[in-house]
Amino acid sequence: MLPGLRSDLTLNRETQEVTYDWLAELEEASSADSEYGVVHCSPHRLAGLTSISTQLNAQAPDGDSTASTFGMPGQFLPAEQNFERI
Repeated sequence: MLPGLRSDLTLNRETQEVTYDWLAELEEASSADSEYGVVHCSPHRLAGLTSISTQLNAQAPDGDSTASTFGMPGQFLPAEQNFERI
């Protein structure tokens, strides 16, 4: 995750496939020329919404409840503010 990303980001990467060989203890590894390129990343926003039943909410464990965890990880909001009654 890249927090605070507000514009495009360009990252370098190796484009050539890396190969590996099993070698004897004193055998020398062969070298190969590497090829490099870039990856262009653009920030995007992802959002979603879901509803759960009153029964599921009632059966969820108290405290660290999966059913009452919405928003950023570690933020717990009261169930009556988050859930639409079905």
